[in-house]
Amino acid sequence: MVRLRRQVALLVGLLSISFVVAGVVPGRWEKVDAQPRGTSLIISGKTGEEWSGILEAVTSDSIVIRLRDGTEFPLGKDAIQEIRRQGDSRENGTLIGAGIGGGVGFAIGICSDEGGCSSDKVDRGMFIGGIGALTGALFGWLSDAAVTGEEVIFVST
Repeated sequence: MVRLRRQVALLVGLLSISFVVAGVVPGRWEKVDAQPRGTSLIISGKTGEEWSGILEAVTSDSIVIRLRDGTEFPLGKDAIQEIRRQGDSRENGTLIGAGIGGGVGFAIGICSDEGGCSSDKVDRGMFIGGIGALTGALFGWLSDAAVTGEEVIFVST
């Protein structure tokens, strides 16, 4: 039992360190470079301007975003104060929640009562799976809604 507690404490400590290390180091471009094409970004310029767009390309010293009107807008790294990645939509949490809830509900429906799991209970499994899917979708949507939606990925030095 003591050994298990030590292992859990070590795991929690290592995870805590990794979260601290994962922060943004001023002037480092690696997090920007690691973003996939199509990521929604908000870029703040050193003179106060702000641009919002979709990532098109990144080089070692510049970035190109596609603005809302469709034009490509290049920016040099030296003109950027901060880059924030916009969070995801609530759609994925809703879909994941619906899938998990539906699957669990279906399994409960066909395996409940006496006699174990049976194909005779598919109708009940579908009904309870539907309720589970709706409940899971609601919880998934609420969990995504609780996330602020922006992450700083670059700060100028």
